[in-house]
Amino acid sequence: MLKRYASAAGWAVGMLVLILDGKTAMAGAFEGTMLCIRTLIPSLFPFFVLSAMLTSSLSGGSLLLAGVLGGYPVGAGNVARAYRNGQVSRSEAQRLVVLCNCAGPSFLFGVLGPVLGGAEACFLLWGVYLCSILALWLLFPKSRPGSARHQPMTLQQALTRAIRAMSGVCGWVILFRVLLSILDRWILWILPDWIRTAVCGVLELSNGCLGLSGAEPGLRFILAAGMVSFGGLCVFLQTASVSEGVSLRLYFPGKLFQAAVSMLLASLFAPEAIPPGFRTALLGIAVLLGCILRKSEKRCGNPQPVIV
Repeated sequence: MLKRYASAAGWAVGMLVLILDGKTAMAGAFEGTMLCIRTLIPSLFPFFVLSAMLTSSLSGGSLLLAGVLGGYPVGAGNVARAYRNGQVSRSEAQRLVVLCNCAGPSFLFGVLGPVLGGAEACFLLWGVYLCSILALWLLFPKSRPGSARHQPMTLQQALTRAIRAMSGVCGWVILFRVLLSILDRWILWILPDWIRTAVCGVLELSNGCLGLSGAEPGLRFILAAGMVSFGGLCVFLQTASVSEGVSLRLYFPGKLFQAAVSMLLASLFAPEAIPPGFRTALLGIAVLLGCILRKSEKRCGNPQPVIV
């Protein structure tokens, strides 16, 4: 009962903030809408359609491949459907929802391309990111990428799914853009620019990555690697919305581990952008998170055979 009242009080405070600072909220909503119209929809929507057609045509295809190509939160949705269909066990689904929920090439090349300065940097970032996925998979030695049986889609079905996914992404982006606008006016403005950008990335991936444009190239690359690997709170909420029935207890340790590994690898390509001891600190964080993740992973139990 107390939790319910606390939740209601929190929403009431949020409504009060919108009433008292309506102009900031409206400006944030407008910026979020423009971000969707000018950047996200043109860059992501065609990929959503094509990735849906591609992954559906791979009958019995890998859940990991579908996640890598489809992007957030397509991988999590595929794992949840495979679990509900009895194709993976409950414990296996807890691992796969972290492993297979990936930042896709649509975001890396469509959104981050202009930020990083071209396709070459995006390919390098994608390689770093794929290495972080491999590192995460090595922490799950009893897990396999998993398979799911599905029927090939028609173009109309792929279009419908892409529209649904795109509307969900844009809705969350607009909501978080409002939140970021309010935080930026009242709190975040006191922080240095790169910390403010990092905080934005932790909350919402698209706004955080686009905010990297003003950073020094090396630091931009390292922060981008961490952001796309972690995904942010907004991506987590999208993941939770499509992962009904699958526990997300491994999600944050797994994504934080990926972010630490990605930033560590990215720092090798931009040594001039990091202070002394940065790599050592990241390595220590990655090892600590890896130990936490392995301990949590063992509590999930041994996975059952995957039904293909």
